[in-house]
Amino acid sequence: MLEGMKINKVVLGVSLIVISAFLIRVIPQWNNIFTSYGVLYHDVDTYLHLRLIENMIANFPMALSVDQYALLGGMDIGFPPLWNWLVVIISKVGIDYHYVDAFLPPILGALTAVPVYLIGRTLFTRSIGIVASLICVLLPSEFLHRTLLGFSDHHALEIFFMAWVIFFVVKFCKVLNYKWA
Repeated sequence: MLEGMKINKVVLGVSLIVISAFLIRVIPQWNNIFTSYGVLYHDVDTYLHLRLIENMIANFPMALSVDQYALLGGMDIGFPPLWNWLVVIISKVGIDYHYVDAFLPPILGALTAVPVYLIGRTLFTRSIGIVASLICVLLPSEFLHRTLLGFSDHHALEIFFMAWVIFFVVKFCKVLNYKWA
């Protein structure tokens, strides 16, 4: 009975961290991103992704591999189009791709609290996992900056996946009873 109550408290705590992390990333940026001129993004790279997303929507399912507008004669696009695919596929259900592109970084940034909690819980205790996830998603850092509303770049997806990879490596080492140095 008590174990179930602890798990429910942990789920509630991590959920509150995820919700507060999302709100911290969205509310202060709202008027800067959604203006009467349309959606204004934070960085130059976000406009590159936006152009690649618009091209992918127009030529679905093909992704652009050479950017004709970059440099003098064009250049190869140096990163895989996973971010663009994700935005296009989500927007295919009927949501405007501008909103998907703007909201995806804060969603991923807030959800990163889950694998960080799991890493802390696996290595130490539940309370350390809670503190680690709080520090990760609320600390003013480059991670917070890259996951703000309107900073639509692939960095949020990289951080999210990397946290999950670290969790699974830690879990695997725990299962094998690996001795930490």
